[in-house]
Amino acid sequence: MSLLTVSEQDKLKDLLVKLPNIALPAVRQNLLSGLPETITLNIISVGIPAIDVAAIVDTVDGEWAQLADGTWPITRVIENAARLVAGQRLATDLRALLDTANSRAGLVSGSRELPEAIIKEAMALLDAEPFLTGMMAAIQTVCRVETPDKTGTGFLVGPDLVITNYHVVDTVIDRPERLAQTVLRFDYRVDAQSRTVSDGKEYLVLADEPLPRSPYEQLDFALLRVKGRPGDDPAGDVAGSKLRGWLRPVARTFRNQELIVIIQHPSGKPLKLAFDGVHSFDERRVRYLTNTEAGSSGSPCLNKELELVALHHAGDKVGGYNQGVPFSAILKSEGVAQAIGI
Repeated sequence: MSLLTVSEQDKLKDLLVKLPNIALPAVRQNLLSGLPETITLNIISVGIPAIDVAAIVDTVDGEWAQLADGTWPITRVIENAARLVAGQRLATDLRALLDTANSRAGLVSGSRELPEAIIKEAMALLDAEPFLTGMMAAIQTVCRVETPDKTGTGFLVGPDLVITNYHVVDTVIDRPERLAQTVLRFDYRVDAQSRTVSDGKEYLVLADEPLPRSPYEQLDFALLRVKGRPGDDPAGDVAGSKLRGWLRPVARTFRNQELIVIIQHPSGKPLKLAFDGVHSFDERRVRYLTNTEAGSSGSPCLNKELELVALHHAGDKVGGYNQGVPFSAILKSEGVAQAIGI
């Protein structure tokens, strides 16, 4: 269990990065002195001090019990750090965090419950019914994109307008005869009652209208005009279903650890959901820990208010995160706002 709150963990990471010679692997290794291999083998080092320090704190202040001597893994790390800067102001700040951790450890060791806490401050508690109702409405707008060469994910941003990644359709977008063979399959998902997979509803792409797009290395998006108006059609196969509707992109500033929900067709499978938080961001990319797979490219990224804030783009195995393109950047591209009707 964690002894520190998220903000306290962040403060500890900042303090550890300030340790003398923290750029040396041996110094970072000293922080783990006295910890068993069952813990240390779970810590992945990439050779970058800030990332390695974050990995140490996130891993050590996790689901670990007391050590054999009665101390806790995170308190051992803080004690090791404080010894490296004994007599300095940095040691005082580290000791203050150590006192906080030891105080909470005392509650646990004394068999009293730890006070309830918001662990991830950027992930607020959600009102259940509004969130679930909104999520079901968003799910209806998502489709599997099936080109003659590969599959991905896309979603409606207008009654007859789908957006996906450019790299999902890059082999067909300049070949009208093949783009016209691309299928947009809505409602391909597991039914809640029967637990069977619906075949979904198919629409084709109109290939005779040039629309805004951006290549992979830039904003990696492509708008597609749909043959028909799926956004104005009933969703699903049930008589009297509500109209499918579409998502409206918004420009938002991100916060680290805030919720990112991705509705996707990973590996071409029936519709799936994944939840986690923002890792980092800049003007052209938002990085998050939300799970995706090949085939998830082009999925909508929603925040806790279920606002459409980014277009899922790709993974980054080296960095250990996935990433999307903020709509704050996409909406600035020539012709996009006009095509979407914003």
